[in-house]
Amino acid sequence: MYLAKDLATGEEVALKKVRMDNEKEGFPITAIREIKLLSMLQHDNIINLREIVRSQGALPSRGLRCALALAVPHAARNLDLTFAGSNKHRQG
Repeated sequence: MYLAKDLATGEEVALKKVRMDNEKEGFPITAIREIKLLSMLQHDNIINLREIVRSQGALPSRGLRCALALAVPHAARNLDLTFAGSNKHRQG
């Protein structure tokens, strides 16, 4: 995950890079599933997919692939720390 700024709104967003390292050709099926589900589901406990962004430096004719990322709202909390804190309270 990377922290970025939406240039249109000025809001902070999180970018989740779509890994394409192991893909010989085409788009990863797992990424397609994730995009489809996030765009369909609307619930308070499920993060909203704002948009899909790509790098501008891709030159397919030279074998360079574009980098893709899913833009989602930035959450100021680290979920790992939240779970670690809740487990500490349960043990004590």
